[in-house]
Amino acid sequence: TRSQWQGIDGNPETQQINAHVPFYFINSGFGLLIENDATGPMKNLRIGLNYSYQLNLANGILALGLGLEQIQRRLDGSKLRTPDGTYADDLPPDHADAVLTGAMVNGSVLNFNGGVYYYSEKFEAGLSVMNMTEPLVDLESSSVGINRHYFAYASYEYRLGSSFTLQPAIQISMVKGQLQTNMGATIH
Repeated sequence: TRSQWQGIDGNPETQQINAHVPFYFINSGFGLLIENDATGPMKNLRIGLNYSYQLNLANGILALGLGLEQIQRRLDGSKLRTPDGTYADDLPPDHADAVLTGAMVNGSVLNFNGGVYYYSEKFEAGLSVMNMTEPLVDLESSSVGINRHYFAYASYEYRLGSSFTLQPAIQISMVKGQLQTNMGATIH
């Protein structure tokens, strides 16, 4: 559970449950994700099933994963405000905008995620894609797009004498052409 900006009406709140179970006899794992996220007038519910398969290679392990999820988006139009709208306590909101509604609207859509991860004694790297099909959630008079997210990660462990190791890492993410890079290192 995470709650940000305490004391502000419509503050972002997130609850998440993840459960994953390995099935070693088939080199696989199964998972369940339930996530509820609310920010202002928008609420999102994700319920997903995940599957992973591990392939033992000569120098490491290659893991492949797929996820299928149902996403529900709900918009409370009564909480929206526009510059030209009319808002009175005893009347329904009039946003003065043909696209915006003053009512509660919701829609749902199927979504797919996937990834590949390789790891060995000293090296690890992974690539993943969330929202592969960039689904659109129809909310009556409008629709909300869910953007594709790309993630890449790599790290390598260097031996520093007999007592320490240095493990630099890089993570790159991209959404709608916006690239973000994080780098760090750990000394063990």
